[in-house]
Amino acid sequence: MDVTTKRPPLTPFGEVQLQAGNYDRYQGSFDIGGPVPGGDQLYYRLTGLLRDAKTWYPGNDDDRTYIAPALTWRPTSVRPSRSSASIKAAEPPRASATSARPTDN
Repeated sequence: MDVTTKRPPLTPFGEVQLQAGNYDRYQGSFDIGGPVPGGDQLYYRLTGLLRDAKTWYPGNDDDRTYIAPALTWRPTSVRPSRSSASIKAAEPPRASATSARPTDN
């Protein structure tokens, strides 16, 4: 299992990416975060991705959509606590390259 944790940073940052590739692959993503303006106890991070892509096998697209917000509250007199949420679009079932091919008899 591969787990990547994207916690809100203490300093502001931002990143935007646009990509294109083989099989009509187009992808855009962003990752921004830092302290919430006007305070020093609340920090945020917002990560998102939108991909429209085909694959070598007809009908087996590699589309993805997600947004993952995260907040951290760091009060000065209490231990830090963190809450986060992630929203990912439902994906259609994928065809298997071996089970979807017709057989010759």
